[in-house]
Amino acid sequence: YGAVLMDDQNGDGSIAYTVLHNCSCQHGAPTYINLVNSAILKLAMNDGNMVIHTRNHPLPMTATQHSQHH
Repeated sequence: YGAVLMDDQNGDGSIAYTVLHNCSCQHGAPTYINLVNSAILKLAMNDGNMVIHTRNHPLPMTATQHSQHH
């Protein structure tokens, strides 16, 4: 689960937002960021077909991390 908190648009046209996400899901933050950035792109370009592709490839777990998860 997660949420996005949108700030008001800045005077220079930039947009700021905060992503709140469940830290137990390593893909949560990039997923929410991609959703918001894709929506901003579609609005800015006035084209609902625009898309941003995000890939997330975490580093391998350390031996300590692996032992904590298994």
